Amino acid sequence: MKKYLLSTLALGMITTGLHATCTPMATGALCQYTNIDRLYVTPSVTYVSTTDDEAASISEKCDVKSGKYLTLKTSTPNYDKIHDLLTAAQATGKEIWVRVAPDSNNLCNVVYVTMEN
Repeated sequence: MKKYLLSTLALGMITTGLHATCTPMATGALCQYTNIDRLYVTPSVTYVSTTDDEAASISEKCDVKSGKYLTLKTSTPNYDKIHDLLTAAQATGKEIWVRVAPDSNNLCNVVYVTMEN
């Protein structure tokens, strides 16, 4: 039992270490192992807040709205599918990967999202 408990704790520490890795790319960034904290929907854009602070690591590539929100414009290709996936990730608490790229105002606009089982 003691060995099982120690193994479980070690696995938990390893898994916890996977959270919120944002890697700057040529244009924008890829943020991995993050969770959705808030979706704020307006007629023209959905603001996406995650549970981690990507702003510090991607600010050189694009601007995070109000220091907290990524944007998902309704004009983004596959907006409905991306929005549905973000909503599902928030509802289930699943980790996602988010790829952002600067829009015409240099805001970090969500380009695609992936979620694993």
